[in-house]
Amino acid sequence: MSATKYLTVGILAIFLHQPIITFFSISSFGEIYADRIGIVNFAWAEDNACPQIVPENQEESPQSPGNAREPSEQQTPQPTDEIIPPYQDITPKPEVYGPERGYADMVQAEISQRVLGSAEWLDSFFVDKREIRETNRSYLRVRYDIFMEENTKQKIEMPSVSLQLRLPRLEQLGKTINLVFESAPEAEPGGVPVQASDTGAQVVPAGSRTTSAALHFLLRRTAKQSFIIRTGSQFNLDQTLFFISPRFRLLIPLNAWNFRFTQDVIYRTGTPWQPKTEWETETLFDLERKLPYDLFFRSYLDGVWLKNTDDYIYNLGCTLLEPFDSTHAVSYGWNNRFLTKPYFNLDEILLSIQYRQNFWRKWLFYKVAPQYRFPRGRDFTGTPGILFSLEMYFGYVGSK
Repeated sequence: MSATKYLTVGILAIFLHQPIITFFSISSFGEIYADRIGIVNFAWAEDNACPQIVPENQEESPQSPGNAREPSEQQTPQPTDEIIPPYQDITPKPEVYGPERGYADMVQAEISQRVLGSAEWLDSFFVDKREIRETNRSYLRVRYDIFMEENTKQKIEMPSVSLQLRLPRLEQLGKTINLVFESAPEAEPGGVPVQASDTGAQVVPAGSRTTSAALHFLLRRTAKQSFIIRTGSQFNLDQTLFFISPRFRLLIPLNAWNFRFTQDVIYRTGTPWQPKTEWETETLFDLERKLPYDLFFRSYLDGVWLKNTDDYIYNLGCTLLEPFDSTHAVSYGWNNRFLTKPYFNLDEILLSIQYRQNFWRKWLFYKVAPQYRFPRGRDFTGTPGILFSLEMYFGYVGSK
């Protein structure tokens, strides 16, 4: 049968709407058309699985076993009755909030982060215990203090020295441990409430000086909570004590405010030839927020309980901090000291201003802190005083 006859039969079949006759008519053209019919049958059988066309002079990239090729971004899959995608995204999708709740969460998180950032920088700049106790870096701090107060002999303290060594090799094993050495006088000058030292060792009786060595185990340290255990020894000319002190902190964002709870527990024990056991707890509540013009406000309530004493000492006050730039800032403080024995009463009011500046070198600071103290022992008569401090800090200094 000639080609003309095949063409005639094909045209008639198309007009007669008989696709089967058309198929067999075309398939009988010979071997030259067999390959093309095979391609059509392959495409029909594969339905929507479109193989990628590879140029003749380029080899197709191999596929890893068990993984199907991901569809190209420019290819659009055809709809079918049963879709079996070659790639399935199993990435967990974040929870989708409504527009109002989503914006509220975003604003709340941004405000909380700014408040937390301001608090960390200011606490680091003023060497506050809130920041120093949780820091994970090596540093050496040496401070000289001179305190003068009306009707009181001028007091010049021996330098306070604090050395912290970070142990990076232990961090490779998943352990965050710092080694801390400290030598400090018995109390902070200028009527400031007595606080635990960086090593967790409370200073001991007046007129003495305490040297301590401790290990800080930072078991957990995040923006919202931390858990630290400090253990070591402290000694002076009179006695030697060993101590262990767990510390827990929890931060709760409250819209524009941040609430912080901190609990320290200190247990001390003496040596066999100097038996002595002491318990101490220190509880601290902070409520803080950032104000316009880079101001930062913090109110606090902290209390200290000592074993074998019926008295509970607590302080209620507030602080307004104003950073001028990354080298100097000022802090305005109002502290009220209370005693619970023999009855709840106000023991002292302290108003103070602390100006701290970094000068000449990045590691050199000075502080001037005038104050006005109103103690109950003087019938709340105002007593002016001033504190001068010179500090050398070798190590990381946070930037604003």
